[in-house]
Amino acid sequence: MPHAAIATLPWPEKTGTRSSFGPCPGASAALTIAALAAEDRPLVVVTPTTSAALELEREIPLFLKKPIEIVTLPDWETLPYDNFSPHQDIISERLNALHKLPNMTQGVLIVPMTTLMHRIAAQPILQAIASCSL
Repeated sequence: MPHAAIATLPWPEKTGTRSSFGPCPGASAALTIAALAAEDRPLVVVTPTTSAALELEREIPLFLKKPIEIVTLPDWETLPYDNFSPHQDIISERLNALHKLPNMTQGVLIVPMTTLMHRIAAQPILQAIASCSL
């Protein structure tokens, strides 16, 4: 049974609305996310930095009662005016995460704020690329 503060959290009832909870110091953020992720719906977690996203990705499974999918959409880790491409591992992780999203009915999506600021290709293009590389 989740904590009373989590159980009474108002969930968005229609598209375009949101809920928030916090601040949560230390590992209490991971504990809160694990409690919220126990529901049968996807949960999107926005973090201020990439390191915070990676930290949550490592901590959340410690508090889960049963395994659920945790997907992290990594940042490009390049600047717009850089003359080099992102590392191939980052490209693969992003494609893998974006490929999983349309069918995700339960689990946690962790996204750093800097990642949300970039445009993403249309879903049919991503599916075509992912089917070639997976």
